[in-house]
Amino acid sequence: MDLDKTLQICGTIKGEKGIQRAEAMLYAIDRINEDSSLLPGVSLGFHILDTCLRDTYALEQSLEFIRPATYSRVY
Repeated sequence: MDLDKTLQICGTIKGEKGIQRAEAMLYAIDRINEDSSLLPGVSLGFHILDTCLRDTYALEQSLEFIRPATYSRVY
């Protein structure tokens, strides 16, 4: 999805509620990944999605995120 279309759907970016929280999460993940004694052999990652302040949109994006994992499991 291109940025112009995203801005039309979601509106303007709210720095104090979205960007700052995302930056804090990214900082924490970097610190955890740099300290091999915290989670030996594990590297954390992230996938950031915009909820557009709508519960239904957040749910839709969450399901899209986990769908590949549910299809790739071997039983």
